[in-house]
Amino acid sequence: MTGGNRVAQTVSEVLWSTGRSRLDAIVVSHADADHCNALPEMMEVLPTRTLFVHRTFLDWSQPPVASTLDKAADAGVAIR
Repeated sequence: MTGGNRVAQTVSEVLWSTGRSRLDAIVVSHADADHCNALPEMMEVLPTRTLFVHRTFLDWSQPPVASTLDKAADAGVAIR
C-alpha cells in the first residue's frame, strides 16, 4: 500500500487491452491509502478528465491525498 505503481500498471494494461486509452472520471470514496495510492500514477499514464472526491478527502496533511491532488492539478484534471 505504499506505492501505487503496480496497481496503476495493472489497471492501465486492462483498459488498454479493451481499447480504452483515457478515463472520463475517477471517483474516490475516501482518503485511505488503499483507495487512492495509485491515483497519481494512473493520472500520469491515463489521461483523466475529472476526479470526483468528497470534501472530507481534501486533507492535504495526508501524503497520499496531497500527492493525488498535486498530480491532478499538474495534469489539468478537474477536481469536483
